[in-house]
Amino acid sequence: MLSQRLEEWAHRYKAEGVLQGIEQGIEQGVLQGIEQGLVKGESKLLRKQLERKFGSLPINVADRLNSATEVELEQWGDSVLTENTLDAIFGVENKY
Repeated sequence: MLSQRLEEWAHRYKAEGVLQGIEQGIEQGVLQGIEQGLVKGESKLLRKQLERKFGSLPINVADRLNSATEVELEQWGDSVLTENTLDAIFGVENKY
């Protein structure tokens, strides 16, 4: 009787742990998806601003935008307002 009761409790707590793990995984996945979406949106906006200011972008700049972190996008976004060349914004020589 006691051993059966202990087995029931163990099974119930194990099931609760699995459910809790699943819930945490889903929450983490949703948050990660939202963050990735925001970074893509920032990248898209910065690309439009750069193209409007400088015309067609070199491949290396487009590649950097595609792989940029949120911090990089924010820095470049600030720079696009004050700098007059892609080199000044990205700190590298850009080939057109």
